[in-house]
Amino acid sequence: MAKLNDYLGSIISSFSKAKLMSDLQTLKIAEEYAKHPLLKNFSIPRMKIEDVEMTIPLAIDSIGRSVDLGRLKELVYKTIITELNLSNLKKETNDKILNKIEDELKNFVNMSTDIKQITANITHTIRSLWAEFPRTRGSLAENNRKKALEVLPAKLEEIIKSEIGLKGEKEEDMKELNVIVESQRLKEIKPENIIQIKLK
Repeated sequence: MAKLNDYLGSIISSFSKAKLMSDLQTLKIAEEYAKHPLLKNFSIPRMKIEDVEMTIPLAIDSIGRSVDLGRLKELVYKTIITELNLSNLKKETNDKILNKIEDELKNFVNMSTDIKQITANITHTIRSLWAEFPRTRGSLAENNRKKALEVLPAKLEEIIKSEIGLKGEKEEDMKELNVIVESQRLKEIKPENIIQIKLK
């Protein structure tokens, strides 16, 4: 397992070391040319690379310090309860929701599913439990609850992204990401969960 900043830093460092090795070999060749009575009048062979562009595939292995699963689970749960105006849930129904949230968040951290998939899975579970929810008074309240369910995935996605710092605002947290770079392990990950980093 590697940290994102360490991995990218090692790649850039490798280019610098390659340049050093190339220059040392050129120096040895220059010395040989200088000793030779005919070659000393020739220009020293050198190679110059103007640009190097690399596309590096990797996947996030874990979120590192930027996620607290307990806090995230609580935020997702509270959002569901508040948005759908669910109060006085039966313990059994409540436990089903909490267990589903916990399972999906663990899958997300282990890179088994992406954010959109876990919010869709959680919402699907909420739909399946609809009959178990306490009835709201009046058709307006019921319609409001149904409308809230439609936008629930987007709200949950926003909360998760904000909590784990994927808005690009927490630069230090992004450096702490543990990444998968081994080709064998990358083959086991869904293509949509692979990140392509371009270096030039």
